[in-house]
Amino acid sequence: MGIEIIGWLGGLFYAIFAIPQTVAIVKAGNARSVSLYFLILMWLGALFSLIYVWPTKDAPLMVNFIMSLVTSSIMLKYKFFERKH
Repeated sequence: MGIEIIGWLGGLFYAIFAIPQTVAIVKAGNARSVSLYFLILMWLGALFSLIYVWPTKDAPLMVNFIMSLVTSSIMLKYKFFERKH
């Protein structure tokens, strides 16, 4: 049970680490300050990791990778499609 809690904590921390940057990008309406390569690698890393872990149904890792896909997708959207002010 204890190691599972550690897994959930790690998964949740990794899942939420990009939320502050995502919020800042949404507020700014663009992702000019973030490297395109970083965003692409983050998105691809989350996608491939999710595909790899999916058969195990390891919930902490699945939550982590799904959240990473969501946040990196939002950031990529603002990288390519800036909001007009």
